[in-house]
Amino acid sequence: MMAKFKTIITTAGAAKIAAVLAGTASIVLDNTAKMAVGDGNGTLPTPSPAQTKLVKEVHRAPINRASIDASDPKNIVAELVIPPETGGFWIREMALYDAAGTLLAVGNMAETYKPSLSEGAGRKMVIRMVIAVSEVSAITITMDTTTVMATQDYVDSEIDKHAKSRSHPDATLTAKGFTQLNSATNSASEAQAATPKAVKTVMDATNLKAPIASPALTGKPTAPTAAQTVSDTQIATTAYVKAAVAALINSSPDVLDTLGELAAALGNDANFATTMTNQLALKAPLASPGLTGLPTAPTAAAGTNTKQLSTTEFVQSAIAVLNAAVTSALALKAPLASPALTGAPTAPTAAQTVNNTQIATTAFVKAAVTALVNSSPAALDTLKELADALGNDANFATTMTNQLALKAPLASPVLTGAPTAPTAAAGNNTTQLATTEFVSRAVSPALLMRGDLPANANLNNYGPTPDFIGKWGKYSSVGATIANGFPEDGAVGDVEILPYNQFGGGQRYTVRGGRMYLRNLTGVWNGLDGPWSDWFEIGGLSSNKVLPGTVTSLSDAAWFAQNTTYILSGARGDGPVGLTAGQSNAVILSLRRSGGTIMGLCQLMFTPAGTYERRGEPNAAAKWTAVTWYPGGDANGWRLVGADAMAAIGQGISSQNYTTLDWQQFDFVSGQNIMVNVSQWANAPAGLPYVAGDIVTVECIIARNNADRYVVNVTSQSTGNGNRKDYRVVIYGAKGSRAFGVDQLFTSDSSTVIPIINGGTGGKTAAEARTNLELKTAALRDVGIGANQIPDMSFFTGVKADTGYQKLPSGIIIQWGLAAATIGVLSQKAYPVAFPNAALHVFLTHNVPNDVAGVGLSGARTQGSTTLFDYQIQSLKVNGTDVTAAASGSAAMSMHFLAIGY
Repeated sequence: MMAKFKTIITTAGAAKIAAVLAGTASIVLDNTAKMAVGDGNGTLPTPSPAQTKLVKEVHRAPINRASIDASDPKNIVAELVIPPETGGFWIREMALYDAAGTLLAVGNMAETYKPSLSEGAGRKMVIRMVIAVSEVSAITITMDTTTVMATQDYVDSEIDKHAKSRSHPDATLTAKGFTQLNSATNSASEAQAATPKAVKTVMDATNLKAPIASPALTGKPTAPTAAQTVSDTQIATTAYVKAAVAALINSSPDVLDTLGELAAALGNDANFATTMTNQLALKAPLASPGLTGLPTAPTAAAGTNTKQLSTTEFVQSAIAVLNAAVTSALALKAPLASPALTGAPTAPTAAQTVNNTQIATTAFVKAAVTALVNSSPAALDTLKELADALGNDANFATTMTNQLALKAPLASPVLTGAPTAPTAAAGNNTTQLATTEFVSRAVSPALLMRGDLPANANLNNYGPTPDFIGKWGKYSSVGATIANGFPEDGAVGDVEILPYNQFGGGQRYTVRGGRMYLRNLTGVWNGLDGPWSDWFEIGGLSSNKVLPGTVTSLSDAAWFAQNTTYILSGARGDGPVGLTAGQSNAVILSLRRSGGTIMGLCQLMFTPAGTYERRGEPNAAAKWTAVTWYPGGDANGWRLVGADAMAAIGQGISSQNYTTLDWQQFDFVSGQNIMVNVSQWANAPAGLPYVAGDIVTVECIIARNNADRYVVNVTSQSTGNGNRKDYRVVIYGAKGSRAFGVDQLFTSDSSTVIPIINGGTGGKTAAEARTNLELKTAALRDVGIGANQIPDMSFFTGVKADTGYQKLPSGIIIQWGLAAATIGVLSQKAYPVAFPNAALHVFLTHNVPNDVAGVGLSGARTQGSTTLFDYQIQSLKVNGTDVTAAASGSAAMSMHFLAIGY
């Protein structure tokens, strides 16, 4: 589909681009370049390269911005911003002018209305024009960005590009910028920023610390124990306190806080240290003891899993339990070789492309079977079902091949015998086969003879279908009634069912005697009985039907229910009032509205007394039993055609007598013809010299629509010479203040003298006319060449050419031309025209270069011929030297001749 809206380079723009590429011009789009918009003079225009301007420009302003399209570098985008205060026009077209004023491109656009603030709905409008250019480098874009208005789309685009760009400065300790995030809590970097996770980690750790000021410690807080020598604000631990007390009491318990008690505790052994050292030497150390002999220990309970020493008894018991568990676990496992699995063992399902020793799961098998069935229906997804479908025929392919050999191909089949096919509906226009029946109906449905109609046939049921299209006969009047859809009762004849018109069909009925009727479908065929229009007679004005004398009403529904024409003999009760019986011998044409409820009736009656017409509205409920005739006619609704209008303007009847005529107030009508006595008019125009008692006729020939100007002719009805003066009066202005212009229309009245200023001679006789027109005796001369006659230009015929002639009124003919000659040779030359009587003289002269001194001629003689002359050149002198025929070698030349004769 061709694009409806487009932008194209103009012829001027293309030429300038070509000049730029040739280096002879430049195209600049800067802040002085302009865009224009127009309303296309009310319609959407089609851009043309030949345009030199918009169809109808409504606004022009400098462009706001020009740039290369980021999405297509071969496109240039120009932008025009129309401010809110500018508007009040439609926009259907746009144009781009470069800085030099050249129209580069034109385009059309979806029409939009640009309101202005004064209309109460001002808005800013941005018009963008995208121009495809084969060489973008040919156009120089130099925009002063300080004067560019940033549109919302431009700002959004720039923000989007900025957001997607990675070209941003990094943040420093002194400037903002992009920075990398870091979740570490022990980093010393000053170029990275802590994430919320790092902050949370630090805060969680901080929340577990006590404040420096008045901490409320809980649990068992600890602190470094100060030396006993420290005496300041450092926290004193219990150890510090105990040490201080121990130092005070020498660290002795109550029973050992004296030297006596201590000595008793030592067994009063002065060598207690040596004694203990010797005893400790016999003990095993806690760290990596090297026991000897058969050390024993308590056996831990089964299942103990601590640092308690395990005895051999504990180990043996654990091994026995382990062996039993392993034996039980192995009993539940399948062997690698020939395992006998039970229950519902599972395994990974291999891909359908796997073909090795991997276990095939049920899912693998199902998928393989599904691929084999290949989406076959449930009734054909087993070999038995497929065999049944093939009829259990092992030679199914051969059987089908033999059967297909008996069929016709889809492409170009060659059928034999008498093939048949369904007959398409009338009007079918597809690739469906056309049967002979279809062709016969389509080519000549009217000639498809159907035979006689059934006796009870109702034509309303005979629609444009294959069962009815064609020609039917009705050879009996039985059943041929209006009620059965026939055009008239007793209509013996032929009916043609025709497929035509926008709703698909019609009927044409020809009755015996030659009258023809036609009716059409008024809607789509309903398949039963229509809807049909009324029958109307074709060529009804030439009808020879006589309305029976028994029909006394000219609106009798039984006779006038259809459009028809009758011959009338004698008067009817509802005929035109006042017509005699003889005048009532007429022709009546009766027309009624076609289709649906009866809404209107029009009748024309052509009588010897004139044409009468009446129009009325039959009573819809009572059909035609009652008709309301429209007003304006006689008692029966009849009115003489044109009588009222013609009487109003005085056409076709005698002039209308008026008892008064006020020239300032009278309403003149074009074509009006009135008669009035001069003594009975008022405010007559000056310049009408009629006297009281004169009868004049006033005929209006022009009446302007606005009724302030009329042109009338005023004619006297006097029969005497000198009194029949006609005048044309121009009337202009409003009633009561009309002005008049009066000019006399001069007639052939013998007493009337037409002044020269009015196109006359100012005299009553020819002599007076010549005197007044200052004509001298030449005015009395006839045209001719005789005595006292004046020749006209027909006596001066001739041909103006190098070879020509001129005829003079006296009969003298002057002829001239060029003649070829050879020195010493007698030649002949025909005259341009033959002299009627005689050639009197022939003169010759040379036609040689300017440096020839002279020519000697032997002379020319006519020898009495009126059609040609003889001539001979004996010699000619060139530069003072005689040249003879012998010396010149019969040199050829040309010469001029002049002949006189009559």
